[in-house]
Amino acid sequence: METAVREAFLGEQIDLSTDEHKSTVTKGAQICRRYAINAGDLINKWTAYQHNNPSVGNIPTATALDGLQKELERAEKRSRQSHVQVMTPNNSTFNKDNAAALFSSDFMDAFGVEGDVSNSSGRPSAGGSGTFVTPVRRKGRNVTGGMVGAPMTPMTPLTDNSSAAQTPASTGGSGRDYNTRQNAGKVELTYNPEKRSTNTKLLKHPNEVDFAIFPTGVDKRYRYMFQKLRDVSDVLDARIDDIGDKIVKRNKLLAPKTDATTGETITPELAHVALPSQDQAPIIARVCLDSAGEGKLNDKSVLFEGSRDTSNGERVEVNLGEVPDFSLFPGQVVAAVGTNTTGTVFTPSVIYQGAAPFASRTSPEGFIDHYFSNKDGMDTEVLDILVAAGPFSTSQDLAYAPLDDLLDVIRRDKPDAVVLMGPFVDEEHPMVKGGDMRETFEEKFEEVVNRVGAVVIEETSTTELVLVPSLRDVHHDNVYPQPPFDLPDNMNHERLHCVSNPATFQLKEIVVGINSNDILMDLSKQEISRGQSGDRLGRLSNHLLEQRSYYPLCPPAPGVNMEYEQLDKIVMPVTPDVLILPSTMKYFAKNVNGSLVINPGRLCKHSSGGTYASVAVHAPRRNDIPEVRIRCTLDLKRVLVSFCVGLLEAQSRAPIFFYRCP
Repeated sequence: METAVREAFLGEQIDLSTDEHKSTVTKGAQICRRYAINAGDLINKWTAYQHNNPSVGNIPTATALDGLQKELERAEKRSRQSHVQVMTPNNSTFNKDNAAALFSSDFMDAFGVEGDVSNSSGRPSAGGSGTFVTPVRRKGRNVTGGMVGAPMTPMTPLTDNSSAAQTPASTGGSGRDYNTRQNAGKVELTYNPEKRSTNTKLLKHPNEVDFAIFPTGVDKRYRYMFQKLRDVSDVLDARIDDIGDKIVKRNKLLAPKTDATTGETITPELAHVALPSQDQAPIIARVCLDSAGEGKLNDKSVLFEGSRDTSNGERVEVNLGEVPDFSLFPGQVVAAVGTNTTGTVFTPSVIYQGAAPFASRTSPEGFIDHYFSNKDGMDTEVLDILVAAGPFSTSQDLAYAPLDDLLDVIRRDKPDAVVLMGPFVDEEHPMVKGGDMRETFEEKFEEVVNRVGAVVIEETSTTELVLVPSLRDVHHDNVYPQPPFDLPDNMNHERLHCVSNPATFQLKEIVVGINSNDILMDLSKQEISRGQSGDRLGRLSNHLLEQRSYYPLCPPAPGVNMEYEQLDKIVMPVTPDVLILPSTMKYFAKNVNGSLVINPGRLCKHSSGGTYASVAVHAPRRNDIPEVRIRCTLDLKRVLVSFCVGLLEAQSRAPIFFYRCP
């Protein structure tokens, strides 16, 4: 185990091979054995602990791992406590004279039984008439409500007008209570390298916001769960050829070369992944995991699968010993140059991991239309966008108090666009899972949308509202890619836009890419790397750009029901100016490969508040038109946190703040 821990940290460019780190490696191995986790899981837990405790530094020590172990012990203790049922001892004894007290009318009603059962044993009573008493079973269901055998959990009385008053006595949630939070409105993170003003209230906002959706996403509900294995194979094979060809062209792997000895011009060709080759040759392949897709990828279990066109779909083992740096995960399409001396093991010397799409470009005339053609004569100076991801209610109830607090912020700041990502009715909410709701899931969702629309649509005159579904929305299709919400006609509005998951759309000239699935967490569990920088979150985000996909992981994580016949609907058509990837991992804003990548966090975390984001994109100057990432600012806030970041180039003009929920 010590060797595995040492190699895992080495993959993160942390060398623990010296004697001074021997105690650190030993401590890491002890944690792995204590909690039955592997070295990769230890890396994930250390990364999360380091993010939450920056003072421990980048290099793990035995003392720092002691702190990690204490954190794991506390989490384990909370988990045990949430499952413990406290039993009150009953010291009463029963005999033939008082046994009837066991069978109260309430107890027997639960079984649908009426009548006096205190003497239903079949024997005549001591002083009675000697007749037998036969219990009468009530026909139909028990009208008192509840399920037979269900735990009698105290509930607050239900009101007739809303299920918001439904409050279980215990939710099993963790964290600080939302109503007693002390850090409301606190700025958690600031990113503003150009030191731009974060107060946009005094700047000129647009009179209207142009909204356009890219046609690459799903535009309506479709039939799913009917895909055939052959069709899935065809889609995955076509993706190898498509992405592989772009990687080859981007890196000019088939460009003619001159032989140093003969002077002849040689034009390379793509090689078969499983045929013997003594010379260095380029290939394209998909990264696969051996053992039929089970387990976690490691540097000894990597396979390359070639396409049918270049390799007849064959697979070959990969020896990564000669590759100085790589970052791989299952489903990734790569190009590589290497040798295969026996035809059974491919040994690459270099691996090309993707080719990001080009960014969208706006013509000078387009900038004039967007920013310099206002009828009132004043140029638009800034565009404010508020972004929040569900859940929007704490685990204690379905009152949606965090959502109401967020709507108060919208009512106060009046952003130019509001982007809300699900879940709106969370399937993981204790009351949803327990069936403790008076209305249907659809009715609850419509209630939430009406509540949002009453503020965003009715109380503002120009704000655009964008709704994005989530696979955790209990009322919506649980398939990926996910179709947009289908709202009733009376709820539709020209400023309300329901988009798919994932989606690519434009606000003015700003291209926004969005994926409500937690792809960062899913990738972090499967990715292996060597020789990479310490910015793992940036590296994971870059995989989406380089693979031109909002969900490049294959096979997908449990719970992501991928419809492979719709795989072209999750393609990233251009490099977004702003890429929004909500995740349970720590919130961040980064300049990644020319795109501002934002994890706004979740608005709620169990019973406590989370974060949301507010992005401010400053208008270009007439004589200077930088990219969006240079002139963009962003705020991430909770119904407790704000996040303000000013980005480099398309991001350096945009201060971004992380706020706690107000």
